[in-house]
Amino acid sequence: MPQPRKPATSQVPIIAIAGTKGGGGKTTVCVHLAARLGTTSRPCIVADLDPQAAATSWLLPEAPPDGFNLA
Repeated sequence: MPQPRKPATSQVPIIAIAGTKGGGGKTTVCVHLAARLGTTSRPCIVADLDPQAAATSWLLPEAPPDGFNLA
């Protein structure tokens, strides 16, 4: 019987900003946190899964308004 795999340990922290209530400042916190991390030597990926795509429009103003974008 094969042994179950152990999850890979990662040195990269994952920060998720999520909630169900609109207007809670999630996008603002996410964009400002990414901007702050961008001033350090740490790489940062923002995945904007909100249909309104506000984080994408802040970080990539030239991005097309439809589709899935990584900023």
